[in-house]
Amino acid sequence: MIFRAVEDTDLIRQATRGNVESFNLLVSRWEKRVYNYLLRITANREDALDLTQDVFLKAYQNLRKLDDAGRFAPWLYRIAHNEAIELRRSSHPTQVLDGYLVDEQPSITEQAEQREQLEWLLKDLADLPERQRTVLVMRELSGLDLAEIGAALDTSGAVVRQSLYEARRNLEQMDYGRGMKCEAVARVLSDADRRITRRRDIRAHLRDCPDCRRFQDAIGRREGVMAGISPIPATAAAGIVQTLLGGSGGGGTVAALAGGATK
Repeated sequence: MIFRAVEDTDLIRQATRGNVESFNLLVSRWEKRVYNYLLRITANREDALDLTQDVFLKAYQNLRKLDDAGRFAPWLYRIAHNEAIELRRSSHPTQVLDGYLVDEQPSITEQAEQREQLEWLLKDLADLPERQRTVLVMRELSGLDLAEIGAALDTSGAVVRQSLYEARRNLEQMDYGRGMKCEAVARVLSDADRRITRRRDIRAHLRDCPDCRRFQDAIGRREGVMAGISPIPATAAAGIVQTLLGGSGGGGTVAALAGGATK
């Protein structure tokens, strides 16, 4: 005899009547998906595990408030979303994920590749605005449709669609930035003002490139040193440079500096 799997809606109805076994079966079906969602949002294995337990505890306590058993998925993810937001508001610094994956164990080489890709993804996700990050994870990891995501976040499908598009474009920019040549990044850093670091492609490159970070830091250090010198006329500045290069006019240099300092 072939038994048809019990639907979630049936389990929910039984659980609301006090059937703990039905709720436990419901948890077994959803805990991995909820954990994966929270893992990508928090980037912290321990936090994701703790929040997953909190989510299902609150779900059990509030299950009778669920008006439509067919809307269980967005309702559950809304609880998970709220728990993640609450954690971020009171958060300790996020730790870099240790590469832990809940999927079936791949080969050692595949694990190393997945770990690197996951670390990049988590860093990129952390750089997204909160709504974009949440929408992207709900759609691409949890498989919710736009209407379900809108219900979970209490917003419209149009907002979800736009946020999803913006998240994907921003991730594409960051992925492109990691592959940029260091010479091109250094040129951009040299040519532009500090606002250039708002560009996600540049930020993504700097996260993973110590050489370009050193180049950027050196610019900042020199600016700090220069800021200690009061503004002086261009002609006086030229005289300073000439003196430093071994030319004459040391007294003029001192006078220029002293004069600049008294203005």
